[in-house]
Amino acid sequence: YLNSRQGPVFDKGRTLYGYHLAKQNIKEIGAVVVEGYMDALIAHQEGFSNVVASMGTSLTKHQAKLLQDVTKEVVLALDPDTAGQEATLRSLESSWQVLQRRIVSQTRGPTLYERPKGPTLKVAPLPQGMDPDEIILENPTLWEQLTKDAVPLMAFLFQALSTRFDLSTSQG
Repeated sequence: YLNSRQGPVFDKGRTLYGYHLAKQNIKEIGAVVVEGYMDALIAHQEGFSNVVASMGTSLTKHQAKLLQDVTKEVVLALDPDTAGQEATLRSLESSWQVLQRRIVSQTRGPTLYERPKGPTLKVAPLPQGMDPDEIILENPTLWEQLTKDAVPLMAFLFQALSTRFDLSTSQG
């Protein structure tokens, strides 16, 4: 495949690879987001027709909006390497804005916060050293289980962020 730069004709931040093929299945069973073209391509070839790729980047707000409009559940199954984990965290913060609170009203009582609208977000932790396409080709049953048993967003955040801080300190 060719990893093209953004230009006037092609904007990878506004495209989910395979979306046109997966849209109907995403409506019915939810979306699985992977990083690369090949991951999505192999997934579709092997019958996993609800998979889309974020074009090798962190999910953008526009890509997240495409999914928010059609489904109630999104599983992020990004590469397990450091770059993939960082992409997952960036996607959650910038595209899904999960760490931002929105104040609805502040009265004499407690502050009320608006719960962000949108699909349930989950993260499928993948085996170290294996990309989604490798898992799908070697063990499709494992892929199905990993995406089905994806961890809820907050569980992923606690685990992922806890490695960045010294939890034995009050600052951590």
